[in-house]
Amino acid sequence: MTTAPAAIGGTLSVQTLKTRALDVAIEMVARRGPDDVNLRDIAETIGTGVSSLYYYFKSKDALLAEVAAEGFGQLEAAVVAARNDGSGREPIRKCGGAYLRFIRERPMLYKVMYLERILSGFEVARAAERRAFETFAAGIADGAPTQATEDSALALWAFGRGVAALSMAQEANEAGSGRELARQQVRSLDSVCANIEEGFGRGFGKELPQHLKIVRGEARESQGRYKRCRHLLDGEIISNRVATLNHIIGGLTKTISTIEARQNCIGSAPDATSRHPSPATRPAQ
Repeated sequence: MTTAPAAIGGTLSVQTLKTRALDVAIEMVARRGPDDVNLRDIAETIGTGVSSLYYYFKSKDALLAEVAAEGFGQLEAAVVAARNDGSGREPIRKCGGAYLRFIRERPMLYKVMYLERILSGFEVARAAERRAFETFAAGIADGAPTQATEDSALALWAFGRGVAALSMAQEANEAGSGRELARQQVRSLDSVCANIEEGFGRGFGKELPQHLKIVRGEARESQGRYKRCRHLLDGEIISNRVATLNHIIGGLTKTISTIEARQNCIGSAPDATSRHPSPATRPAQ
């Protein structure tokens, strides 16, 4: 039976050992990137044996999964802080801005958070991502979520991943092209925010479907950009991003159809008099 490691030098408790190891791992990820992080260096930094760390982290990937979960927790906290900042800005601007700042300021941590093998292999990372996204979506909704606000949150979340993926492709042979594509994706994301904000700012009138159609067009343009990034990203990443955008486009299409159908129904509904004729106008029996 495996037992927990003893305290080190009488000062480092069992609980703080794991916490300190994660802190050091996050620092190393920021400096080196995830590929050059290892348990032996972490153990040396905090002054313990590597076998003590294996009690908590069965492998390097298990460590990175915990780092990813911590990253999603930090992102969630940043979104909550932005949502409650009292600035009076629109929720989509506050939460979206916090999300993009996190990506810009902690690119290597964000990269770990979306390593395919980590998300697919470790529930701790997937659960942390779900919590972070739910907080993000609730912040954008600023009240009771609707299909439209959930679609908006998913669109922003996916675009952020796309922008991060493109921005991290510095080692590609055509770095200049990669930077330009990343700038184009950022502009698309800003257009998504602006059109959703403008559409909801005008209420749920006839103009809202038109703004959502513009958002859908931007999503389709971004699909095309991903397909032009085959020299920057591997095929699996491109396939996953295109599939995510397909989901977003499908959600937008469904939302547009639902809103237009409701508007048409309201426009063609008979008035109260025709539905309930008065005794004076009721046909004689």
